[in-house]
Amino acid sequence: MQRTPLHACAHTSARATRTPSSPQELDPGCIASARRWQAEADLLREMAGNPRLTARQSAALLRQPDAAARQADWWLGATNP
Repeated sequence: MQRTPLHACAHTSARATRTPSSPQELDPGCIASARRWQAEADLLREMAGNPRLTARQSAALLRQPDAAARQADWWLGATNP
């Protein structure tokens, strides 16, 4: 998944001192990136449930949604630096 350049998100430079209190304060590009990462997490969870996969394959897929969800949170400034 392609990331929006850091300078495109208004919250990245001020993130260490102030986290936006509402989604309206975030750059639309940040919100779009977060939505794409969350959609990726959802898709990975769905794919892991495919009955044709082995337990090992499902487990490998299920390790990825958390990383994608953390990336979505990062774009929204919801995680600590």
